[in-house]
Amino acid sequence: MRRPIIAAAMLAALSAAPAHAVGFTLDFTGSGIIPNNFGDNGWADLSYRAITQAGYGDVGSNGTLQFWTTGYADLDGAAWSTIDGSHGEIRIEARNPGETVTIDSFDMGGWSADEAAEWFIFDLAWNQIGSGTGIALNTGPALNVAPGISAVGGLIFQWGADSWDVGVENFAYSVTGDAVSDVPVPAAAPLLLGALGLLALRRRA
Repeated sequence: MRRPIIAAAMLAALSAAPAHAVGFTLDFTGSGIIPNNFGDNGWADLSYRAITQAGYGDVGSNGTLQFWTTGYADLDGAAWSTIDGSHGEIRIEARNPGETVTIDSFDMGGWSADEAAEWFIFDLAWNQIGSGTGIALNTGPALNVAPGISAVGGLIFQWGADSWDVGVENFAYSVTGDAVSDVPVPAAAPLLLGALGLLALRRRA
């Protein structure tokens, strides 16, 4: 009488197991234009652009983002825009629209001087869900920001005030959801129940 109760309890525990998360960090060391497939993986699709400095949000493009090596604080690389006076944008879309994307942290450095830095985060419907400001130093430690902001489906990150002079590096994000696990919990549960059933039959024989 106890085995069915134990099996049901174990199935309930498996079904209630928390979703898994996988993390990534974008390193922009290098040269040339950042391609729109840079950093793509099995969980997220990424794209990049420079946008007009007229504002943030759903605005027009204004050039491209490029890799850089040194010169932004103590960073060993940076993403920056090719047109002076632009803002930068990194877009992250979960391949499974039901999964959650979180921007965990990023660094910002100033190019030729200490620079006023600002950042905005939007969901995929262009609702602003986060923002902040700081000073991106030209020498010494970079400005480190850890927003921890999430949205289902994906996020859009934009920064300035001038992404020519303010570069972004060590951009860490994560994707959370059931499909992130190599062996999804729903697939493992029937296997467990089957094994318990065989054990019960063997005991009765």
